[in-house]
Amino acid sequence: MHPALKKWLNGRFWGLLLLITLSLVTLPEDAFASVGGLSLSFSGRVFAPAPCKINNDETINIPFGKISINKIDGKNYAITKILSITCDAGTLAPLQLQIQGEGVISRANVLQTNIKNLGVALYNAGSSQGIQLNQFFNIARDTSFSLQLIPVKINDTADISEGGFVATATIVSKFN
Repeated sequence: MHPALKKWLNGRFWGLLLLITLSLVTLPEDAFASVGGLSLSFSGRVFAPAPCKINNDETINIPFGKISINKIDGKNYAITKILSITCDAGTLAPLQLQIQGEGVISRANVLQTNIKNLGVALYNAGSSQGIQLNQFFNIARDTSFSLQLIPVKINDTADISEGGFVATATIVSKFN
């Protein structure tokens, strides 16, 4: 090796070694911590947007008004609510709906109210078929759905108390 190159490399080596040493001295103490002792935890919420809008994403309120306890027979006071359904054009998969709520054990299509022995029966008004709570059912997309609600006695031999009543449910949509 040429003596000038050897002298230049030797000088560079010691300068580089001094620079590395000074860098290590100025590093923070936690830079030397053990990697094995590090624990990371991440959390978040992942969700898919609702595939369809029901009733333009507005709350559905269905007032029954005044009803006579003696005339609750599962036919009187029926109300039909037409719900609009619009879906994103991203898929042509069949649409399913589910009405989630606290039901009555003896009748799968009856939603419990806050008054003992009073329920609200749910029907597909287009077919008069009972809608089972908490079960998905098929429906045509981008159309309307006629939901029929009828106040019913849960037990025909038990009394119903007077007063305002409330029943709450959630309608869920999904593509099958």
